[in-house]
Order: sequence, then structure tokens, then C-alpha cells
Amino acid sequence: MKQYFHFFRFVFIGIAVLILVLGAVSAGKAAIGSLGIGERTNTECLTEERVFDYADKLTDKEEAKLRKLIAKREKQIGCDIVLVTLEESLEEYVKPYEEQLGYIYVDEYTTVYADNFYDEHKYGYDVPYGDGAILVDNYAREYDGLRYAAFSTCGKVEYKYSDAMIDHMFDRIFAYEKLGPYAAYKTYINTLYHDMSGMLQFTAYWSLPAILMLSVVVMAIFVLINLIPSKGKKTTTIKTYVADNSMKMNQQSDVFLTKTVTKRRIETSSSSGGGGRSGGGGHHRSSSGRSHGGGSRGR
Repeated sequence: MKQYFHFFRFVFIGIAVLILVLGAVSAGKAAIGSLGIGERTNTECLTEERVFDYADKLTDKEEAKLRKLIAKREKQIGCDIVLVTLEESLEEYVKPYEEQLGYIYVDEYTTVYADNFYDEHKYGYDVPYGDGAILVDNYAREYDGLRYAAFSTCGKVEYKYSDAMIDHMFDRIFAYEKLGPYAAYKTYINTLYHDMSGMLQFTAYWSLPAILMLSVVVMAIFVLINLIPSKGKKTTTIKTYVADNSMKMNQQSDVFLTKTVTKRRIETSSSSGGGGRSGGGGHHRSSSGRSHGGGSRGR
């Protein structure tokens, strides 16, 4: 057994170093997060409220817990975090804004509402219309049969979030939605915190225990594969390819005759990352002319 440990010593050393590095990163991240960014400097915001449960999907206790979590995360990342639930069609709501924005598609309704809500209340941790994000989750279905959620970003959050990160945010919210609205909105807050504070991007998506477990599994598989004897059972003899004491060789070949090339255009969704008006990370202008990022997704 000692010879096997000697043979795999570099594997064990590598895994040990990986565990130490990940532990140091996790501890450093936690320490930095606990220090906070600093006091909020936006004195023009029109409200201190962060949770607007207009659709009445949360209990009073759940709302209080979300407010407490938001207050903690805001200080850690220096961003306002806002949550709004609705249960009404926004088709009539968006019509007055088409003069500024042009034709508004159904998958953009909730994004327009989110942008306006953020701007009208002058949210922003540093300055009005500054650093922060808002999630608007509408429980009413629009005329296309879907109900939409919008994630709108501003300030440093807008420039932090790429299209992939926006998609990841929606993936996590919708996955935890199966456990209930509270679980989904807690996930929104914590995912935003991880994305904005993570020193390594993967730490936002993989917990330290999961990475360690994966390392152990990979190590075990590697060791088992190398411990299994590689010598296989002999399945051929000297007469396997000889019939009636005579040599017989079969020759096969493939002959290339013609080639056909077919071209097809791949359509892409207009709502990816920002409702069709976006660039990278969903950059667009709100009805008041201010810059926002993010986008919406239906389900």
C-alpha cells in the first residue's frame, strides 16, 4: 500500500494545496465582506423601503427577514437592493412610454416598470440613480401567456453584470422559486451579494464544501482506475483469423462519392439579457434617459 501512496504523492499534495487555497479565499472573502463598504451617501432617495410586496406573496415575517438580509448585504457590497412583486398586466402601463422608447415588446414590459420604479424613487447607494439593483416579479400573465420577472441594474452593478451573469441570476431565482417566493427572493439577494463581492467568480456558483467533495471524488476515481490491473483476458488465438488451415484476408474500404453542404440561419431570442434593446450585459436607457442594465425573462 505504501508504494501506491508514494506513486500518487503528487496528486495528494496537489489536492491539499487546492484545499488550502480555497479555504484562504473563502476566509478572505468573508473577512472583506464583514468589513463593509461604508455608509450610504445617497441623501435624496425618497424612501427607506426595499421590499414592496404588492402581490401579497410574502408573510409579514418573511418580509421582515428579507429587509434585514437586504440591509446587511447593502452595507457589504455598497449597493441598494430592491424587491417588488406585482400581479397585474403592464400592457396599458407601458403605452405612455413608447414615445420615448419606441415600440415596447411584451417581454420588455416588466423591464420598463423596473427601470421607472428605480428612477422614480431615486435609488442608489452612492448617489440618486446610482449603484444598485431591483427585481420586479410579476405574477400576472401577459397576452402571450407568460409571466415575467425583470432584473434591472444601475451604476457599478450594471457594469459588473454580463449577459451570462444575468442568465445565471434568473436561473437561480427560478430554480428556488419551486420552494416558494421567499426562497426565490432570498436567493436573488444572496446571488447579487456573491456576484458583487466574490474575489473569484466561481465562488459565487460553487460552495467550498461542493468543491472539496468534487476534489475527493475525482481523486478516488483516479486512484481506482490506476489500481485496477490493466491486463485483459486473451480472446484471440493463432487460428482466429485462419479458416481451414488457409489464410483469408477481408479487405473493406469506403469510397467518397459526393458532398452536400446545407446552410441554416440560427434565430436568437430578442429578449436575451435585456429585452431586445440591450448591448452586452443588457445596457439600455430608461424612459427618463438614464442608463440601466439587466433584462427580463418569462416563464
